[in-house]
Amino acid sequence: MVHAARDWNPLEAMPAGHDFEVYHLWDRQGGRGILHSHAYYEFYFFLGGQAQIMVEGRDYTARPGELFLFPPGFMHRSLVTAGEDCPYERAYLYLTENMLQSMDSPSCSLSEIVHGAAQAGRLHCRPAPEFCASLIRRMDRIIETENSGNPIDTCINRGRLMILTASLCAAIQEERYREEMQEDSVAAQVMAYIHAHLTEDLTLEVLAEKLYVSKYHMLHAFREKTGTSVHQYILMKRVVYAQMLMENGFSPAQAARESGFKDYAGFYRAFRSRTEHTPQEYASLTGQMD
Repeated sequence: MVHAARDWNPLEAMPAGHDFEVYHLWDRQGGRGILHSHAYYEFYFFLGGQAQIMVEGRDYTARPGELFLFPPGFMHRSLVTAGEDCPYERAYLYLTENMLQSMDSPSCSLSEIVHGAAQAGRLHCRPAPEFCASLIRRMDRIIETENSGNPIDTCINRGRLMILTASLCAAIQEERYREEMQEDSVAAQVMAYIHAHLTEDLTLEVLAEKLYVSKYHMLHAFREKTGTSVHQYILMKRVVYAQMLMENGFSPAQAARESGFKDYAGFYRAFRSRTEHTPQEYASLTGQMD
């Protein structure tokens, strides 16, 4: 079951308090997607059209049938070419860390497979065409019955979700496909350093010194690559990290401190700007505040 994408906004794809969402979308409009990240996992199937995918500064030329993994906090964006004869088709599974871990068993830890892939940078694979088609059918079946109102369908969809996630982990493990990636650019080096030192002091002067580049060259290269400033990129990353902390029981004030914000007022402004919720509202929506 394929849905036309009208005003698709990836930042609204997983409402606060939900533990998973599944989408299968298509449209005939291309363009540059917004640079963003989430406090949860995104499994992204590219199914049709032409697209360049950027993940943490690395570029991929997507081919139909490829699977991408975007872990929590990883910045990513798509540049899509589409038209009447070449619609942009894709499918998404969004999954929280808690939901992923709930699927673990003594004999098989799906969360360890996903964590291992994220840590090793294995964010991209190409399942066999038949296997890919079966995964999309599973996703469509979840979508078709999610709003049926029948409690039995809700239970069955949980089972379908576990089978789907295990199948995705199998595709990641199998590593049937690996593409050559470009050498790290200045922007990719900046992203990598920010990702590894997110809660530390990240002034432009510090970044330029650590990466042995001029501040002007770094700023220009980063904006050209990402379409945003280094400062805004750091804020986005820290807000997502704060969301992850709050979903794991941290208070808004604790999350602000632990995610690298120097004062709560700055955290409040950045959080509300990105999420359209205050930190307290978000904590309530995720069930972390009474």
